[in-house]
Amino acid sequence: MSARNDLVAAVATAVLSAAALSFASGCSGPPASVRLQISSSPNFSADAIALTVFDRNGRVIDGAALGGSAKLPGDVLVLLGAGAGEARALAIATASGARVGIAVGRVPVVPGRESSLGLQLSANAMPDSDGDGVPDIIDNCPVTPNPAQTSSDGDVTGDDCRPTGGGHDGGVVGSNPGADLGSGGGGGSDGGVVVPAGCGNGTLDTGEQCDSGSGNSDDPASASTCTTMCRVRAPCGTISGAAGAKVDAATGHCYVAWPGPINWASAQRDCQSRGGQLAVITSAAENTFIQTLGGLSQMWIGLEILHGATDTLKWVDGEPATFTAFAPNEPNNGANNGNRNEDCGARTSTGWADMPCGFPETGTLPASVGFSLGFICENSCGNGVVDPGEECDGGAACTATCRTKRACTESNGYVSPINGHCYFAINNSVDYPTALNNSCPATTHLATLGDISETEAGQLAMGAVTDAWIALRAGSSVGNYSWQAPSFEGFNSRRYHGFSGVEPNETGTPNCGRLVAGVGWKDRLCTDVFGTLCERD
Repeated sequence: MSARNDLVAAVATAVLSAAALSFASGCSGPPASVRLQISSSPNFSADAIALTVFDRNGRVIDGAALGGSAKLPGDVLVLLGAGAGEARALAIATASGARVGIAVGRVPVVPGRESSLGLQLSANAMPDSDGDGVPDIIDNCPVTPNPAQTSSDGDVTGDDCRPTGGGHDGGVVGSNPGADLGSGGGGGSDGGVVVPAGCGNGTLDTGEQCDSGSGNSDDPASASTCTTMCRVRAPCGTISGAAGAKVDAATGHCYVAWPGPINWASAQRDCQSRGGQLAVITSAAENTFIQTLGGLSQMWIGLEILHGATDTLKWVDGEPATFTAFAPNEPNNGANNGNRNEDCGARTSTGWADMPCGFPETGTLPASVGFSLGFICENSCGNGVVDPGEECDGGAACTATCRTKRACTESNGYVSPINGHCYFAINNSVDYPTALNNSCPATTHLATLGDISETEAGQLAMGAVTDAWIALRAGSSVGNYSWQAPSFEGFNSRRYHGFSGVEPNETGTPNCGRLVAGVGWKDRLCTDVFGTLCERD
């Protein structure tokens, strides 16, 4: 029997128990399943591996024995009930009774479908603030011991972390909108903004942006376009399935928490698809307003972190990070946890923290930790004000995310509906230095594809060009890439990259990046010749 089959056989009883427990919770329908692909880092050795699995209601497999590392790599198929919602997995390896390795991960699961989750055992420690044996990154109550992870209503917060005496709706649609704004019926995060004297009388008075009278509302589910402080509301979009939603009466911004869990770059793309972005938090009032939105769990926000002698912080919309609200001892870049490169920001129950961004490792790129969270989107576009981080607010020349659309008259040119940049490909077969320095017309440059939406735009601009250079280059160190043209941020493959499969796989240097139509990024020696992808920003 193969190693993979051995692993499946080893937990057959536990798999059946997981399904039985989930169905016992009252959820009917086809079971969900998750295939755990378990491996280990090089030279890793253990004589026993124990697997624990949690779904959204709590623990469903408790320390199932998988054998030792000699059976790795291998797959474990875990069956879960229709209402499982997610799978959080914890594998602990021991040798002579002592812990020698750990791996964790989480993934959403869907009834009738099989999800997959990679777990790589390594000797690196993982923070466990409450000492309950469940590492913080998958703990639904990281500040209070709850090894069973019980969540009786199946939300993202463990029962032992429930706030007392006031509920924990976190602004969930259907709760009292007024209560979500704070005591006194509408205080909330107004930051000192005073409600205009005539607000609510149905007449547009001095100091008001709008006034729909009794139709003014801060309920995220309402179709109202005016808040109770007579400010124009940005659209919330569809909020079905959200973990919570709130409208700030003072700014008209809408905040929606989504359960995910997904990696940071995918969360940003999801927010963009809804006309917003990951939440950009620039004041104590704004931070307080969304602190409990979606529960007390860890959730992505739009903060990018570059660690160094002094940490550099950037928001996804370019606003300066002059206000911060980090939890004690954060950001720490995984200190006491193998320095695991935590380059993306998240909100936790005690403040902000840096977390692994979770984008998959491929080819020769630096190792990346698989990691997923829920996330908070902020929609400000359409509130009648060009807010910081925006370039416009409405109109034919403005994107749905409030970015100005660039001129794009080139053949097959494509304007991104997200950032408004123009992308176009030139079928000229040149080496990388020529593409970088001479191919793109004035006011344009070799394309920098810094997030998922930009790679999507580049693909739509390829036309008849099958391969085109982008402004990505690895110099003397294989896999160590950087953008070579203007870019909002430095290249960080742990945060986002467009490579897939075995790419990048060149062993010579320097090597450079290109976009392959319908495929994604690939690398090649910079002396080879391809077309050119240009960008006007």
